[in-house]
Amino acid sequence: MRRIPAARIFTFDQWGDYLIWTGHKVFVDGRSDFYGDDFEEKYIDVLNVKYGWEKTLGQFGVDTILMPPGAPLSGALKESSRWRVVYDDGISLVFRQVQQAAASASITETKPKT
Repeated sequence: MRRIPAARIFTFDQWGDYLIWTGHKVFVDGRSDFYGDDFEEKYIDVLNVKYGWEKTLGQFGVDTILMPPGAPLSGALKESSRWRVVYDDGISLVFRQVQQAAASASITETKPKT
């Protein structure tokens, strides 16, 4: 993630806490009471790939997604023509929108699964 410092990242709230600490912009972090019920519902809908999930990401300018491989959202992103895996270490996947992924192709890194 250090190689994409301007990324607007969607990830789990716990991972968001760490990313904020490292200076990244995230969709949500562990302060769920701060965001309010409507926003929290949108966050959960994206995680669960409910209708309108891509629209929500677009509304908030998300261009990077960090998820574990088994997350429902990871499966949907792998099937989407709008997103591409740019990092995979077997524990986490980083997806970028296709246009951003092409622009940052020189920073793509995929580690072999062990």
